[in-house]
Amino acid sequence: MKQLDLEYQTLKSKLILYFKGYSMGFADIIPGVSGGTIALISGIYEHLIYAISSIKVKRLFAFFMFLITKQEKYKNEFFGIPFTFLIVLGSGIATGILSMSKIIPYLMEVYPFYTYSLFFGLILFSISIPYKKMNHSYKEYFLIFFFTLITFYITALSPFEEYSIQLNVQDKQKTIFVDDSGKFKFTINYEQIENAHLEISKNRKEIFKIKAKDINPIFFSNTQNESLLLQIRTKKEEVEIKGILSKKSIIDTGIGKYLWIFFVASIAICAMILPGISGAYILVLFGEYQNILKSLHNKELLTIGMFLLGVMTGLLSFVRILKFLLNKYHSYTMASLTGFLIGSLNKIFPLRYTNDHSFENLGIGIFIALIGGIFLYILEKLSIRIGDPEPPI
Repeated sequence: MKQLDLEYQTLKSKLILYFKGYSMGFADIIPGVSGGTIALISGIYEHLIYAISSIKVKRLFAFFMFLITKQEKYKNEFFGIPFTFLIVLGSGIATGILSMSKIIPYLMEVYPFYTYSLFFGLILFSISIPYKKMNHSYKEYFLIFFFTLITFYITALSPFEEYSIQLNVQDKQKTIFVDDSGKFKFTINYEQIENAHLEISKNRKEIFKIKAKDINPIFFSNTQNESLLLQIRTKKEEVEIKGILSKKSIIDTGIGKYLWIFFVASIAICAMILPGISGAYILVLFGEYQNILKSLHNKELLTIGMFLLGVMTGLLSFVRILKFLLNKYHSYTMASLTGFLIGSLNKIFPLRYTNDHSFENLGIGIFIALIGGIFLYILEKLSIRIGDPEPPI
């Protein structure tokens, strides 16, 4: 694995790796687009899997033994981990998340059709990347079909389809949209807050009714099957209220609660590595998305610790499986990844995010999707021109 660091010694290669990490970071913010998708598109997916799989308990133990004994053998063992690659890529991912955490949600809210059009085009044209790396026998095509169906099914799930949210201000009523992660938000004039209340129903049966003035500044409420988190923020003459609706955890008491969080975290991080599936979306499906956010807010260290332990366990275990598959069954693995990409297009299909089906609007969407494809083509040509390191296979 030290060889991987040797391939990223020049400043140019490090800058390119950093910006690939940056792209992975902001992609993780977008529902339906994972960092694993961008890693695959940008040609570092296999590098990433091999780098993470090099992190082993014995190598971490060697670090502490080197600090104690100063023996060279422990130093060599520890530095078998490609730190240059992981630090540069990790810095890019962190920067991407932090710098785009406000911009991407704004674009998703104001211009969802155009934003998804761009990423739809990018991923649609990127399908050729793993496709070109596989053999083309009936086995590979079966795997493409199978994993396309699996991914399509997962991304088609609508956890909050039976829920409706109504904002009532005096005699006026407004429907509030809740996305697939259970998030919603709205603004009202400051003077209306005394007379405003929120009604949340499931299959037309009311389950929550909250007065806006009671949200100060955080509000938690639970039913037998659901939990609700609300947060209020004053903005000049307006009040912004954000909410997260969540189905309650399958196991929420005793030691079983922490074992369940560990299990869900390990599954979610696996999904995040696979292209086309969002780890956050998996948390929503298991009913743990809001629970984790609430634990972070309340500084519930045991819950946070079990979640992080699950993430680390799932990550280090799953990448070893992927490494084995890439080594022994490279063509089959690439066919499976092709299926994941095709199936993920369902989640980001632009027409799901607009009611304007006019010729002009559709034309703009197609044009933006083509820009995504052109951008990918330019990236591939640049990668060849600058001599990007080849995958370690």
